[in-house]
Amino acid sequence: MKLVKCFIFFAGIVMCSGQNIQTPCPEFFQYKYDQTERQYFGYLELPPPELGQNVKLNVNLQLRVTLPTKYYGTLEAVGTRESIIRDIIARRNVRYKIRFPLQNPLPRISSIIYDSKIICTGLQEFGGGIVTMIKLEHTLYTAAAGRALHAQLKQQQQQQSVSAKPVNVRKRVTSTSTTTEANYDDEYYDDLPESNEVRTQTTSEVCGKPVLTTPLIFGGDEASRGQFPWLAALYRKRKKGSTEFKCGATLVSRNAVITAAHCLKFDSHVMPVNEIVVILGKHNLDDFSETGSQTVYAKDIILHPDFMSKDTSFDADIAIILLKRHVQYSQYIRPLCIFSEVTKHHPGEKGTVIGWGKDHLEGTIKSYPSTIEMQLVSDATCLRAHESFQYITSSRTFCAGNANGTGPCSGDSGGPLMMKRRGKWFLKGIVSASPIDVETHSCDLKTYVVFTDVTKFLPWIKRHIRE
Repeated sequence: MKLVKCFIFFAGIVMCSGQNIQTPCPEFFQYKYDQTERQYFGYLELPPPELGQNVKLNVNLQLRVTLPTKYYGTLEAVGTRESIIRDIIARRNVRYKIRFPLQNPLPRISSIIYDSKIICTGLQEFGGGIVTMIKLEHTLYTAAAGRALHAQLKQQQQQQSVSAKPVNVRKRVTSTSTTTEANYDDEYYDDLPESNEVRTQTTSEVCGKPVLTTPLIFGGDEASRGQFPWLAALYRKRKKGSTEFKCGATLVSRNAVITAAHCLKFDSHVMPVNEIVVILGKHNLDDFSETGSQTVYAKDIILHPDFMSKDTSFDADIAIILLKRHVQYSQYIRPLCIFSEVTKHHPGEKGTVIGWGKDHLEGTIKSYPSTIEMQLVSDATCLRAHESFQYITSSRTFCAGNANGTGPCSGDSGGPLMMKRRGKWFLKGIVSASPIDVETHSCDLKTYVVFTDVTKFLPWIKRHIRE
């Protein structure tokens, strides 16, 4: 056996007997040399799925040589069945190991696809010469474990008792791979983590912290899926079963989203509850079969009573939609924290707005959400900028914008303005209104945008929203 000596340097560069291989995504994938087995392996570390979700992982590799045999390598999860489930419950990353078919040259990453989402793309070498493509696949099944956990938690709630004694729940996990015989369908085990690890995470524990934070689109403001998992799409159900996209909204608990009141009330007409459809985990508005999204119907809508108390004022432009059922948090669906009274902001600070608003070039609702960073300005600066601001602002609004033709517009209404504090995102404002450009008859983004100041409505929000 020929021994290949390898070294790893910073920036993810691997040197193996003259080879120079750079991993395209060192935050997910690394080459590591095993001294015991005297060979090089690939290691992946990926965000944990929710229990009850089956997650497929595809790793595509390429080589500039022909394989001497039909052995293509293997892809497998690291750890025992018990330890994998423990990691998922404790929200620790899931690790995978790749055994390569060759050590010299080592295969390069072509792409990594996790839960139908491309999380890493490497160099594509399809020029002259030989290129061997290797496709490895692994599916992690946790449906049975999720059902067992849900049943146990439901039983605990019914008993209405709390015990410090470790909770023993029978669970199973299955794991398959196109390159191995591993199949754990019939394997069960006991002695899962204690009750404080098994319990469902609360909104305050998970809010404002996305699981998938690595932007996959460079050189632009288009958001990647899962980057802001609290963004919700608000639809109106029409006759004959069709739906129409209306506004953005923000998930703030397992059974509530916050949006702008004007998205639900037009003049004196309030949208009927049975016409409201909320889709969570939504990314592509044109794709109604997106994996991981959840469609939820409204149980009740709560408009702030002060909204439209004056003809032109956008004061109190805020509404709560209570959902018919509790949603399940996942890497695509998580709540946003709400800005507290003690977390102040100052003019000059910046917030981030996300939504599917109209493209300023084509004037149409975009299929994918975009983000933009906007600077908050003082009330005095806002009022001086445009005559209409004295009519559409109030003591419960604030203004922000870049005054350069960019910013939220139609379709972004109801969406969040977010600010980051202590590593977590918080809901500070709701996209509400802007002056009209008389030439384009659209939003005048050469000035500022008016946002509902969520912090001014905290007592009202707390009265209506429960975990």
